[in-house]
Amino acid sequence: MLVALGFMLAGLASALAAAEPPAEATSAAAPDAVPSIVVTARKTEEVLQDVPLAVTHRTQEQLRDAVLDTVEDLQQTAPGLYIRPASGQGTALIFQMRGQTQFDTLGTLDPAVAVYQDQLYLARPFGTNLSFVDVKDVQVLRGPQGTLFGRNTTGGAILLTTRDPELSAWGGSIRTGISSDDRITATGIVNVPLQRDHWALRVVGQRTRADGYAVDQTNDQDLGNEHNQLLRVKSLWRPNASFSLALTGEVIDIDERNGPAELAFAAQTRFADTNGDGTPETPVDGIARLIVASASQGADTIDNYVGAPYRAQNDPGTDLESSARVRLWSAIAKWERAWGRIQLILGRRDTDDVANTIDFDSTPYPIIGTQLLADYLEHSAELQLTGQAFEHLQWAAGVYGFKEKASESTDSRITGSANVSDFNGDARAESFGVYTQGSYRFTDQLGLTLGLRYSSDDKSLLSRNRVGNAPEGLRCAVPGVAVDAPCARRFDNDSDRLNYLVGLDYRLHDGVMLYSTLTTGYRAGGQNLRGLSEETFAPFKPEDVTQIEIGAKTEFLRGKLRANLALYRTHSDDVQRSILLRVDGFTSTFTGNIAEVVTHGGELELSAYPLPSLELGASLGIVRPRYERYVDFTGIDRSGEEFAGIPQAHYTLSVAHTRRLAHADWRNSLNWSWRDEVYNAQANIRGFAPNEQDAAERALTQPSLGLLGARSALEFRNGLGLAIWGRNLTDEEYATGGLGFNGLGIAVRFPQPDRQVGVDVSYRF
Repeated sequence: MLVALGFMLAGLASALAAAEPPAEATSAAAPDAVPSIVVTARKTEEVLQDVPLAVTHRTQEQLRDAVLDTVEDLQQTAPGLYIRPASGQGTALIFQMRGQTQFDTLGTLDPAVAVYQDQLYLARPFGTNLSFVDVKDVQVLRGPQGTLFGRNTTGGAILLTTRDPELSAWGGSIRTGISSDDRITATGIVNVPLQRDHWALRVVGQRTRADGYAVDQTNDQDLGNEHNQLLRVKSLWRPNASFSLALTGEVIDIDERNGPAELAFAAQTRFADTNGDGTPETPVDGIARLIVASASQGADTIDNYVGAPYRAQNDPGTDLESSARVRLWSAIAKWERAWGRIQLILGRRDTDDVANTIDFDSTPYPIIGTQLLADYLEHSAELQLTGQAFEHLQWAAGVYGFKEKASESTDSRITGSANVSDFNGDARAESFGVYTQGSYRFTDQLGLTLGLRYSSDDKSLLSRNRVGNAPEGLRCAVPGVAVDAPCARRFDNDSDRLNYLVGLDYRLHDGVMLYSTLTTGYRAGGQNLRGLSEETFAPFKPEDVTQIEIGAKTEFLRGKLRANLALYRTHSDDVQRSILLRVDGFTSTFTGNIAEVVTHGGELELSAYPLPSLELGASLGIVRPRYERYVDFTGIDRSGEEFAGIPQAHYTLSVAHTRRLAHADWRNSLNWSWRDEVYNAQANIRGFAPNEQDAAERALTQPSLGLLGARSALEFRNGLGLAIWGRNLTDEEYATGGLGFNGLGIAVRFPQPDRQVGVDVSYRF
């Protein structure tokens, strides 16, 4: 049906082209030159080519052309950025930029790449992987943003800006689409001026339903399905030219079923002599193979379940639910003064009823599974001052405060109910920051930027961890708790940092600027929520990053060609790494400062308008991390291991052509994104037998991958729109994320959707 609709759209466009006057055939909707792009990477509006930082900017129209619908899709357009769903969690994302990443989404861990929506920091990743609904633009800031944005930006920051209400125009749009897996999306937008030129509302709603791209054959249910809703209401009040107040309320309801976990490798059972009698009788690896053989009384083998990416056979009665309820409120007040601008930014984000169930082995036998239940509450406030002084100084200063409460419970079961871990705790975090940054132009050519930020973090954890087995009950696993006392203990730690930025830029002539920066940043320390001993409850310190970057911003041919280049060297100390440890027979995830890493890399972005109607784009990202030191908690040197979740090369190519017809604009676009191979697990296979480690590592490595997207759209003068689009058009089979389970002897990865094609119909009024 979709192919037929595509031919119909092409035929309709051809008929319109044949019917239009000849003079119109050569006109175009695109401008003669690359348009000026305004960004807010330094807390104030500036032209992209004048900002001595590595920044990628995309409008909603550009994202739509490239068939990039969600935050995860940004990796297909921004060099040096890699994004994937958290292992087995469809509602949360893991970000990597310039080699900086965090592998888990626990409330006691912080990301290396910060996400902001309308200047509001989103501390938890749940609910971030939804569609770009009524988004004005997206900015990707690469490298540490330690002065203006503060903590947890060692890799960079992603700034999402939604559209403000229009004060003078009533209007809106409706859009509906149908695509593969019976996915149906309906979006409505209405803009209502309540007091012309002074007060307006903008209401946005979206509803998505999809059947899923995989199946659980045991329970006869779709996997990877979607049942999501979003409602956003924005109010903008501008009583005069110097003051405005923007209020936002947003509600997101996510009710999905996770995609499948693919059993990628199963080790042979290995026994050890634990009695000292010379007979190996105790299984130490490949235990999952024994579980299947025992549960099936020898009638089945785990090999029957290896390598089936879209056909899981989960435990009977298992529902891989993935749900969250996100409520966001923000207020932004702006005062324009003769010397600059004052902004007060207040926000609250509730992420409630988070539930996530995973059957890691995807077999009908009780090998290993987890269930997460969580609630998060964030408050933030920022007072921001920006302005100009002495004609040559552009400056920014501010005070920032952040508070978070997190309650998490993770129930982990290995071999059914024989080995149960209940990691249950309440985490608290408070952060304070004060910053200033100024850019001074000595001459029209030479500029100096200096920035400084002081930050402090106070964190605590109240742990109620228990372990045991279901028949006998669970016992308290928190060390230092008396036998007759409640199973609870509080852990505290605090830290502070002084980060800085020093930058020089020199403009050779109009259209060419060279720059260099020295920047620092840090990722906050924290607590080990999944500890089981005094050692594994030990807090970890902040991770510190220092980066040297040199770059060039260039424009040629009267702005028709733009080329931006950045080269960098990053030194990361006290790098936070998490590994799985066995404590008294139970598995504990422990995070500590155990590595030192040096990363070299670079990014190149090109954009051009060779013809008025033709837009070309290309980008290249190179990341080369190297361990200077990596000795884990058991004293093993692991500096020779692969870096997980970091493709070392990535490039994109894009083309978009617009033809102005008699009654419509016809726009066609192609987008190609290629990335190098990615090792998907964080080195959790070192307990495998030496002769099987290589096979497990290959199973957890995603080969190099190219994804092709295309879109063809007609936008009629009367407001009607019709588009066909496709993603992963070459139908590549690939997976992101992975885990290795020592002892059980299995390695799992998480397959992603195959080819998707769809049709959208819209109307603007």
